[in-house]
Amino acid sequence: LSRSFVLLLCSVSCFALAAALFGNSIHGELVFDDVYAITANPDVQGDSHWLDVLSNDFWGHPIRGPYSHKSYRPLTTWLFRWLASIRAGKGPFAIMNCVLHGLSTCLIFALRAPRVPLPEATFAAALFAVHPVHCDAVSSAVGMADVFSSCLVLLALAAGECSFRTRSWLGAGAVWGLSLAIGVAAVFSKESGVAVFLVLLVYAAAERRSWVSPQSASCGVVAVLVCVGRLAINGSTPPLFVPENNPAAFANDLPTRILSLTYKAWRHLRLLCWPVHLSCDYSHGSLPLVHSLRDIRGVGSIAAVCGTLVALAWTAWGQRRRPDNLVWLVLFCAPFVLISDIVLTSGFALAERVLYLPSAGFCVLLAGLVGQAHQCASATGKWCLRLTVAVCVGLLAHRTWTRNYEWNDGAALYLSSLQAVPRNEKLADLLAVRLLNTNDRTGAEKYARRAVQLNPSYWHAHAVLGQVANERRHAADLSFNWLDGLTHMETALMLAEQQGLLGLGDEPKIRLNLASLLQEAPSSAMGPTATAEEQAGRAEYHFEKLVSVDEELKVGIHALGHLIYGSFLERFHRFREAELQYRAVLFNSDNFDVERHAQLRLGSVLVHMNLQLIFAQPQAPMQCVALGHVPLASRNEKPTSELDAVFDDLPPEDSGSQSRCVVSSATVDRHVEALHEAVHHLRQGLAAQVVRPELDPNHRKASEAQYRLCLALAATRHEEARRACSLGPRIKLSLATCISHLASEQYAAGQPLAAVDGWRLALVLEPELAMAMGNLPGGLHALGRRDEAEAALSRARHVHPDLPATFAVTKLDLSKL
Repeated sequence: LSRSFVLLLCSVSCFALAAALFGNSIHGELVFDDVYAITANPDVQGDSHWLDVLSNDFWGHPIRGPYSHKSYRPLTTWLFRWLASIRAGKGPFAIMNCVLHGLSTCLIFALRAPRVPLPEATFAAALFAVHPVHCDAVSSAVGMADVFSSCLVLLALAAGECSFRTRSWLGAGAVWGLSLAIGVAAVFSKESGVAVFLVLLVYAAAERRSWVSPQSASCGVVAVLVCVGRLAINGSTPPLFVPENNPAAFANDLPTRILSLTYKAWRHLRLLCWPVHLSCDYSHGSLPLVHSLRDIRGVGSIAAVCGTLVALAWTAWGQRRRPDNLVWLVLFCAPFVLISDIVLTSGFALAERVLYLPSAGFCVLLAGLVGQAHQCASATGKWCLRLTVAVCVGLLAHRTWTRNYEWNDGAALYLSSLQAVPRNEKLADLLAVRLLNTNDRTGAEKYARRAVQLNPSYWHAHAVLGQVANERRHAADLSFNWLDGLTHMETALMLAEQQGLLGLGDEPKIRLNLASLLQEAPSSAMGPTATAEEQAGRAEYHFEKLVSVDEELKVGIHALGHLIYGSFLERFHRFREAELQYRAVLFNSDNFDVERHAQLRLGSVLVHMNLQLIFAQPQAPMQCVALGHVPLASRNEKPTSELDAVFDDLPPEDSGSQSRCVVSSATVDRHVEALHEAVHHLRQGLAAQVVRPELDPNHRKASEAQYRLCLALAATRHEEARRACSLGPRIKLSLATCISHLASEQYAAGQPLAAVDGWRLALVLEPELAMAMGNLPGGLHALGRRDEAEAALSRARHVHPDLPATFAVTKLDLSKL
């Protein structure tokens, strides 16, 4: 067989090995950071313009904002956006990762095969293909940033090598320029790609045997421009890093920081050399700080790091006739320095996915070391070495295959990771959340308490304990305790506020849950001395905290918070404040269901407030509002709700009821305009086909909204009101009687305030309507407005002396008033 065919066969085999080994990760789910980078990222889900990617970071936040991590990877985000548009879950991301990993493996083989013996090049590529530390990058969707960037770095190196093999000066310059362009793309795929310029610079110097050359100069200029431009994109605000995610980098004591960072470097090297105990997260308590040399981890880490670097350097120097070995040493060291917090502080203590690019240099140099040993060994030693290499590759491949299954399921991933780093409270908390989502409340409580035991100030674990208690309440669990759930949630929010996490992460969701829980909890649950007013005050405090965060931090949960806060304010008859909350929902929300529900509530509130103002006008002779006088919702407006369309063919009401006065055009024009705005909002809300069940149990809000629509139309346009309110057997009744019947239904449904509005409007339309006059006192009494109830009863008995002592609807014994 020709050498070209053998090289092609080996390349295809390396690609197949790399892609097939990670094939079992295709049918998994998006877990861990995938949720934040893909599922919850508007730039990826297509909820924002595709050019917004250029002004946002990798997680969808404004890159120049104070809440950004400054991770700017627009090429990767665009690739995510394209893959997410397929709407096939993790599958497209996993397939793309397998392809990119296979291409990276082929590039390593292609770069080594012309310079070293074929077995050595094959072993380097195979070792890279099967290394278990790559599971974090290849099996997870978010790791595509590392795989994509590393593939571009290797491609840039391959293009650089081609430029030195091109005889034409013009062609060589063009290929070298292509290499630099690919390097720029690598930087904007993942920040660690900036190492490509140092690699190319060393490669050019090795080929030219000099640091001064056109290639070196152009590489240096492009590197400087890219770095300056990249820093300019970040803006003036520093990146938002949480110290708990990287304790060593934020240690106050300099010796502690140096020793801890050395230990961190050793742990990275250990993952490359012994990838058995793997974890998706190494933050918080995973890597305890090293405070002195008396800690064996300090001395051992220094010795191990120095020994590893010396061995790799000796390998590169031992083959100095092959200067490309120095390039692979730089490819290993340069990204490694970037993630070690020596040059720049990173937001993580240790991450397996960032070892993807350094592992390419590590695998090549390790293969070179094995190759040197193979040359010096005897015949028997060579066979033993070959067998050892084959066994190692097989064991690594088996570990990778099994690790991929763990990445397919969140619970399995967190459990295995917790076994690798048992002191990590974040993993225990993540596992608790996962179990809670599967209704395993006992397991969730177990791991949440373990997280609290590991770190009593870990706020989210307290929140999970509170949520467990809340879930037990919904399940009618006898072990449920109001005070336990409230205490854990309030402790969680207090710790989050102390740690500067207000408005970040799950804090808004926890605060909304607590405020809602305070609304429903009996006052006895707050303690023997607690009052309902204190409980309401605590709920309002948390609502205000939730809705008053910076606009940059507001997400969908805040719109829901405005909505629930508005309902809370309605309970205390604070309708003007409730109106502002509902308008905030319409301004901020991008959720169809929440927005439509806010339309219903805003319309209902506007109807109530403006009817009250109209009722308060002096009962002087009024003129009916002509259609031409109304500035909004003109006579040419077509019915937009299905209910209007049903009654289009009804005959008009008699002229007597059309001439009855409703509002004074001289004094309440602004209220009429507000009522027409309410009609618009109510129709928009009622037109929605889907209303979230938890927002409107038993469709009570929708029913009230339809009723409020009738009231608003009755106060402005008689004809449409009669069509909207005359339902079923009441189709021949007068408008006032229809409204009075609807008001009675609202009262029976537990809405006395809405019922009172209806009865009062019915009395405006027909001042002596017995049904409305008899029910109004009972409705006012149910609202606690005793003086108004007595006045209404006095008027009713004056007009109708035979009024029954107990009216049919309100069931109130009027004789006791």
